[in-house]
Formats: sequence, structure tokens, C-alpha cells
Amino acid sequence: MGALSEQELDKLVLAQIILERWRIIRDELQFIAHHHSVVETALEKQVEQVSADMWEEVEAAEAAGDLDLAQDIVEGYGSGCYDREHTYPTMHRSAMLLTLYSFTEATLAFYCRLLRKYLDMIPPEPKSGRVENLKHWLRNINVNFVSSAEYWAEIDGFRMLRNSIVHSYGDIGSNARLESYIEDCPHISFSETGLGSCHITGNGFELESTFVQHATTSIALLFEKLTDDLRPLFPASEDHIIAIIEQHDRLEQQQREAEKSRSSGEQTIAEILRDII
Repeated sequence: MGALSEQELDKLVLAQIILERWRIIRDELQFIAHHHSVVETALEKQVEQVSADMWEEVEAAEAAGDLDLAQDIVEGYGSGCYDREHTYPTMHRSAMLLTLYSFTEATLAFYCRLLRKYLDMIPPEPKSGRVENLKHWLRNINVNFVSSAEYWAEIDGFRMLRNSIVHSYGDIGSNARLESYIEDCPHISFSETGLGSCHITGNGFELESTFVQHATTSIALLFEKLTDDLRPLFPASEDHIIAIIEQHDRLEQQQREAEKSRSSGEQTIAEILRDII
């Protein structure tokens, strides 16, 4: 195989970028998950510290025989313990969900832009950057979601949670699909201490401490499996594409060295005259 044309090379490089992108996404999501873990750990330590301080003061009051003071201490610490145990984690996990869903939309839109360029497509872009529109656009270019179907379903659950938080502060109203998703997901629960309120059960939903890790893992797997679904659009696997590009680079290097060798072997007129003289 000879050296590739510039256009052929650009297309293969673009294919390589698309097919290997899921690894970069996975690493970015692992960083986000680590950030979440650091915050959760800090909140847990605050709960432990506040609880320890409270019981130390309670024991001192009880030792002095002042039971009324001991009760006042418990009540005084109550709101601080509640905030660190429920309010702060709920707000943090909800914010993380919004961040992760935005990340998913932006990343999926980036995939679609790369695919339009790779396929030299004139057709219009998706109507908006919303996940459902981007998925519909992918379906229109004959991407089937055999490998990624499970994770699209999970992303749709995140969408419903996100919309509930953004538009009604966690009140799911009469959304039976969202209620069913919450009931089936081990990382979410209906709770009196949860966000918003549910018209059906009378409780809000609470994202558990495991939810963000679950979300980052699901999104990473979506893009990994979506890449598998995209493979029929490309002429070869990543390894084969890399091998072709490396072979092209070797051929170009050989050509440059051959040209350099030829040019260095040619004597100038001045050099020829010097040799004669």
C-alpha cells in the first residue's frame, strides 16, 4: 500500500479520534467521580465530628446533673447534624446529576459533529443539543443501538430526574415512569428527607451516596457501547486504522530520507570545478 492522500489521511485520523474518544470520556468521568467521593467523605467526617462534639457536651451536662441542658444541647445540634447528613449531600448529589447530564449532552453533540464531518454529510444537524434529538439523529444515519440500549434507558432515567429537579425541585408529580424508575433503582429512594415531594407517595426522592458513582459508570459505558454501535460506519478497527496511519508515516519518512540522500549526492558546479582544478 502506498502513501495516503492528504484527504484519506485526514479521514482515517478522524475515524481514530471517534473510535478512541470513549477512553478519554471514561477518564474524565473517573475524575468527576473522584471529586464526588472527596466531597462525600468530607461531609461524612463533618457528621461524625458534630455528633462527637454533641455527645461530649451531653455527657458533661448529664454528669453535672443538668438534664435540661443536655436536652437543649441535643436540640441545638439537631439542625447542624440534619444539614450535614441530608441537606448538603442531597444538594451536592443533585448538582452532580445536573453536571453529568450536561456533560452527556455536550459529549454526544461533539460525537455528532465529528460524525457529520467524517461522513461528509450535508443534512442538517440535530434540532438541538438535547439527548433525545441527538439519539434520533444517530438513528437517522443508520446507527442501531444494539450494544448501548441498556445505557440509553438509564440516561433517560437521569433525564427525568434532571427535569424534575430543574423544573419542580424534585416534585415528580404524576410521572408514573419516573416513579417506576425511582422504585427500581437501588441508588435512589423515596424519603421524607428527600428532595421535593412526590404526589403519589407523599415523599420526595433522595439520591443515595452511591448514585453519582452509578451515574458516572453508566455514562462511561454508554459511550463505550455506543462506539461499538458506530463501528459499522468505519472501514476498519482502531488497531487496523492505527497500523495504516503508522505505515503511511513510515513511507513518508522513507521518501524524505530518499530525497535527502539524492540531494546530498548531487554536486554543485562549483564543487565539480574544484575537483577538476
